[in-house]
Amino acid sequence: MTPTGAPCVWLTGRRGSGKRTVATRAAEALRAEGRPCVVLLPEDLDAHLRGGPTEGGPDAVAWLANLVTGSGVPVVVAADVPHRSARAALAETIDRFVEIHVDAPAAVCAERAGRDDPAYEAPIAPAHRIPTDDRDAAAAAALLVAYVEGLATAE
Repeated sequence: MTPTGAPCVWLTGRRGSGKRTVATRAAEALRAEGRPCVVLLPEDLDAHLRGGPTEGGPDAVAWLANLVTGSGVPVVVAADVPHRSARAALAETIDRFVEIHVDAPAAVCAERAGRDDPAYEAPIAPAHRIPTDDRDAAAAAALLVAYVEGLATAE
């Protein structure tokens, strides 16, 4: 597959690592700089497209991400997809898939999310890693913004 369009930056991390917060704040910062950016959250798609929240949605998110990035608008996805093999399959269906690891220790994530996520498999070689246990959400989002801006510059 030859990459075309804008990147799809897929944030991966344990529940409670800060994926959604980092994605939302980074998109706000990019938009404030005049750069278009769309954040896709499976629960939003479920609520708007299916009439209620569910636990799934990565395939629908991948489809919509391709639709949006094909129009030249970068997408940031914050979705719980715990298994490497499932993320690898998504990477095969998304034109410019970029995996970013939003990383915090399991104990920190369990405290934030209210439960442990033992099934989560950290990526072997993510394009970038954003630690969230030693910085606030704004600083973590700034790392994502810098990375996405670097992708735009490289185009």
